[in-house]
Amino acid sequence: MSSSLTVPLGSDVEGGHVTVANVSLDSIDSNDNDDEQDDGLWPRKDSFGHHIYASVSTSPNPPRPLPPPLSHFHRYFCCLSSHYIGKMPVLLSSSSGHPLLIVGSWWPFCVFVTFGLILLITTLLTVFLIIPYAPIWLVIPYYGLVGVVVGSLVGTSCRNPGIIKKRVTIDTEEPDNVNKDKWIFNDRCKSYRPRGALYCSQNDVIVEEYDHFCPWTGTSIGKNNMAAFKVFVVSINFLCYATVGVAVYLLVAVRHSM
Repeated sequence: MSSSLTVPLGSDVEGGHVTVANVSLDSIDSNDNDDEQDDGLWPRKDSFGHHIYASVSTSPNPPRPLPPPLSHFHRYFCCLSSHYIGKMPVLLSSSSGHPLLIVGSWWPFCVFVTFGLILLITTLLTVFLIIPYAPIWLVIPYYGLVGVVVGSLVGTSCRNPGIIKKRVTIDTEEPDNVNKDKWIFNDRCKSYRPRGALYCSQNDVIVEEYDHFCPWTGTSIGKNNMAAFKVFVVSINFLCYATVGVAVYLLVAVRHSM
């Protein structure tokens, strides 16, 4: 049943006359009915054709407002982003809306601090020691290790960590959803999540097999990027030791040659 009711939203007093802005509850009732008819099954897309993922934000496009000046920073330096999932800018999507290249909310820290330190230290060592004095047998493995570090860092920071698509209800007809006990409802995102998937407040998404949020890579660590993250952690430690070792070796060699 539809009822109509006018609610005063504001008034303007002019010459003794009061003008009241009215709103009809007919439109509100119709919107509520539309929400009730939403079965929450997938795939679901927004008006831009993008899949809706489980996050506090109701729509991935546009993103939930970021506090200034961070919003301006993201606007100018992440201009290639087609849309956002939670707080994560999507740089490249497939035709079905699946994110192929996506970075975390801390991507500036990853770019300017993590990549910056790797680039700065490697460049200084190259210019002052490797180019003038290093033999070829030392150069090849060292830069091979640098390549592994950079590749694993890109594979960690630019890959979908395992973001869960939003599920308002569970379809028991799907073979994977027969056991409803494995699904837990998340109040913050208003979505069901499988056991092991947790909410990441930094990126505002639910990540499958979520482990932690890593500021050095700028993103969440979950099922899809855990392997690359482990390679990055091991290789960056080897790179630190190798850099110190190469520097000491070349300095000693230069001193003995004088």
